[in-house]
Formats: sequence, structure tokens, C-alpha cells
Amino acid sequence: MKHLSELRKRLQEAESAYVSAKTSLDNSLEYIVCKEELKIARYNYALACRDYVEEILFSEEAV
Repeated sequence: MKHLSELRKRLQEAESAYVSAKTSLDNSLEYIVCKEELKIARYNYALACRDYVEEILFSEEAV
């Protein structure tokens, strides 16, 4: 669960950085980098959530 919390925190940080870079018109490279980091953070968090849910659901079936 700690891993999932860390990924969620990273996702929130990436979202914040993206919004900040998006509003700054003079840093287009920063915007591109932040957009890519946000995409990666979303993917990693979604994957971890899926794994966690599957572990919870299917571990009960094994019992």
C-alpha cells in the first residue's frame, strides 16, 4: 500500500508541475517534459491500482 501512496503522490506532483508549465507560455520545452512525466505517472499509478485491486479480489478466491 505504501508503494501505491507514493505513486499517487508522484501523480499529484506531476499534475501540479504540468498545470504550472502549461500556464507558462515561454517554457514550451518544460511543458513538453511535464506532459510526458504526467503521462508516465498516470500510467504507473493506474497499473499499480489495477494490480492492487486484482490482488485483493483474487486473493479472496484462493481462500
